[in-house]
Amino acid sequence: MSTRMLMRRLKPSDVSKLGRFFERNDRLEMTRYFNPFTLTMETAARLLRAGSRDQFFALEKEDVIVGFSMYRGYDEGYITPSFGLMIDCECQGQGLGRKLTEWTLRWADQTGVAKVRLTVFVQNEPARHLYEELGFKETGRDVHPTGGERLVMHRERRNRQTSIYASTQCQPSNDPVEQRLCSWADAGILRVELSNYSVPNESSFFDVASTFPGKLMLHHFFPAGHRDLVLNLASADKSRRDETLQFFMRSLEWSARLGAAYFSFHAGYISDPVARDDHGFVLAPVSKDARRDALDRFVKAVSVLEREADMRGIRLLVENNVAAGHNSDKLLLVTPDDFDEFFGLVPASSRVGILLDWGHWMVSAQTRGGLLEDFLRLRDRIGGMHLHTNNGLGDTHEMWPSNHPDMEWLRKLTPSFISLEGRYSSMEALQAGVLEMERLFP
Repeated sequence: MSTRMLMRRLKPSDVSKLGRFFERNDRLEMTRYFNPFTLTMETAARLLRAGSRDQFFALEKEDVIVGFSMYRGYDEGYITPSFGLMIDCECQGQGLGRKLTEWTLRWADQTGVAKVRLTVFVQNEPARHLYEELGFKETGRDVHPTGGERLVMHRERRNRQTSIYASTQCQPSNDPVEQRLCSWADAGILRVELSNYSVPNESSFFDVASTFPGKLMLHHFFPAGHRDLVLNLASADKSRRDETLQFFMRSLEWSARLGAAYFSFHAGYISDPVARDDHGFVLAPVSKDARRDALDRFVKAVSVLEREADMRGIRLLVENNVAAGHNSDKLLLVTPDDFDEFFGLVPASSRVGILLDWGHWMVSAQTRGGLLEDFLRLRDRIGGMHLHTNNGLGDTHEMWPSNHPDMEWLRKLTPSFISLEGRYSSMEALQAGVLEMERLFP
């Protein structure tokens, strides 16, 4: 059985845990290089007091703190916070220092910290090399009160070309969405795509969302309505089409309140659902001419939606449908050719793009006989991606492995964001998945 290793932000309720870690490591070989404060229970209580702007983090092994990191100085009036790190005396040489340092700097980057500083003793060569690898540069030198010479180093915030999000679909839960956001924030999941989640209390949701330290965006069925609600902008039923349009209009309003740059939704169905099965909706049979009529309705509805999106500074992305089972011929926008046809019908000035769901395309490419790399020619239209995997036969939303054979193709697409939509068994697995994707898409 693998050892549970979790990184998270520390809270006032963690004083005892942190204090025991400090007391366990209050020895000369540790404080020689880490001595910004005394390692006592009282210090732990002072650092983790409620209302502090400074940030403190832990790496836990089986619920015991084995690593501590921080960036602090805000509470003392400094503009640039100082980074600090200590790994338990019994856990040295296991790569935990790099792991926690990368995670802490990632938190700083994603919460808008412009610059971080640190000091490191000149003779502490392993730490110096690590910090240099992670982007710190020497900006000066000083002498510690004990007499040791130190390097002063700074690291500026890194802006990513591709942001890595985690969808709330990664770990389905009955927890209220507000609780989910708080727990994910503490675990460093700071880019969240909200999908298929009910919001019983709008005011409560926005109270929590307004203090979320990262970024949020909405996808399709959020906030989730009643189970029988069918969203279909291509529906021949005008009342259903209007209901869908109003639902998405509210989604755009919420997206603007959250400061989201994108709103994504599923491509339409040629016919409306009549039942459900293992693949999702069972769609009604379609006539020969139904597809073009449905596409025309979809294009008109998207044009209305885009006018509202443009006024709010939001870009619309349409997700490719998955052609699975008996619905494979009843869906719009499944293949690259389908999207070519769609873009030929919208105005040339349209900013509507593609949310490429790779798991959907893995199934559809098998069903329709396409090649996985066929979407490469539409790379300029692809604004974002949903990432999960399957066996090509069904949309099973399995966790995406870092050694997936399709990774070479995906890295050529350079989307603005990737949202992980596979099922992750634990927060540790989700953290590892996010960090691995951030390494692959810098």
